[in-house]
Amino acid sequence: MFCDEVKVKFKAGNGGNGSISYHREKFVPRGGADGGNGGKGGNIILLADENLNTLSDFASRKQFFAPDGEKGGLNNCYGKNGEDLVLKVPVGTIVHVDNEVLADLVGNGDKIVIAMGGKGGFGNSHFVTSVRQTPEFAELGEPGEELEARLELRMVADVGIVGLPSCGKSTLISRVSNAKPKIADYPFTTLIPNLGVVDLKKFGGDKGQSFLMADIPGLIEGAHEGKGLGVDFLKHISRTGILIHMLDGTSGDPVNDYRVIRKELELYDANLIKKVHVIIINKIDVLDEDTRSILKDLFIEAYPKLKTKLMFVSAVSGEGIKQLVFRIWKELEKSRKKLKKDVVVVTDEVKLYQPHLDLDPRSITATLEGEVKAGCVDYLVGQIMMPEEKPVRQYFKVKGKRLEQIIKMTDIYNEGAVRRVYDVFDKFAVNKLLKRLGAKKGDYVNIANVFFEFRG
Repeated sequence: MFCDEVKVKFKAGNGGNGSISYHREKFVPRGGADGGNGGKGGNIILLADENLNTLSDFASRKQFFAPDGEKGGLNNCYGKNGEDLVLKVPVGTIVHVDNEVLADLVGNGDKIVIAMGGKGGFGNSHFVTSVRQTPEFAELGEPGEELEARLELRMVADVGIVGLPSCGKSTLISRVSNAKPKIADYPFTTLIPNLGVVDLKKFGGDKGQSFLMADIPGLIEGAHEGKGLGVDFLKHISRTGILIHMLDGTSGDPVNDYRVIRKELELYDANLIKKVHVIIINKIDVLDEDTRSILKDLFIEAYPKLKTKLMFVSAVSGEGIKQLVFRIWKELEKSRKKLKKDVVVVTDEVKLYQPHLDLDPRSITATLEGEVKAGCVDYLVGQIMMPEEKPVRQYFKVKGKRLEQIIKMTDIYNEGAVRRVYDVFDKFAVNKLLKRLGAKKGDYVNIANVFFEFRG
């Protein structure tokens, strides 16, 4: 089943919790804390594979989860990291997140970390200090990233064939390449794009001379408005370097057929008209020389600039096919020479989707959200003043990448862990910032949807 667009949910692995443990050994009366750190959660990676040509695997399964990291162990043993989940997608897959293009995987082997696994929590041995020698708390594992992405496939082919239904596109690609499309004598036989590798050695060319050709389902007038198969498959020719306009020599008015197709391409995307075009009139095996000559004159009269781009072929008999593939190869060589002028540095580095890193992870912002009645907010931690002492409290919201990460990894039901949070407030200057905004003792502070009481 062919599928070129799908929405998928990704959930990276959670980090493993840190361990709370103490060293116990004979003749070692004060072994101290020895809780190990949790393992990192598994990432989810999208990998472009040239052997795939559909997103159907994602159509039948809408959610993907990477393994969690394991909990830390005794004796400062680290938990095992969760394995990365590598998902293969076709070359030409575009990844959209929040209506923005996150990645365009146009090359075989291109990959991106779509969801980062959570950081493993520190064990209690990490928090040992001169004044806190036996910590009774450890960090929770950080939750893995979770997001919904839209995957869109735009096939990467050197050459795209466009034309009205039943003009012979499928017959041509089956003749010149290894593609095996369905061929019949009725319109819209081809319902999905077909890809095929054209090997010029088959036509007397040198070894290694080859290119990728795509057969696009037939277009009709009004396709840009959704008529026929609409524009569902026109996006697949946006990446092609050369467009072949195939016309049916027996249609009665091939010149008008060309005008219709050209207009539909221009209405869909004006940039398609700027590509290299080769116009071929097919089915000349049933046309005599006089008819061919008349068709050629009509074309040159209507489009004088197409004189050197017009070719006559027969996909059935093979007439003109050899000249066509070498003409295409010549045009491809020209375009490839232009591309070589651009310097491209290829590395094995994996791209990461981390838009939050544009900011300093330790920077924080705070805003006054309003006032609330004392005791009306759930999930409060720390010492809470009685409502009758202060019936109305100010409500602040604090944001910061690293600060929110610490809060998410804090066990708010552990008093030692909560005390550590208030220590972090001092280190991150949260208290100073809130005081400048007019915060008073007993006001509420919301960080990552966890509420604390401002202690001043």
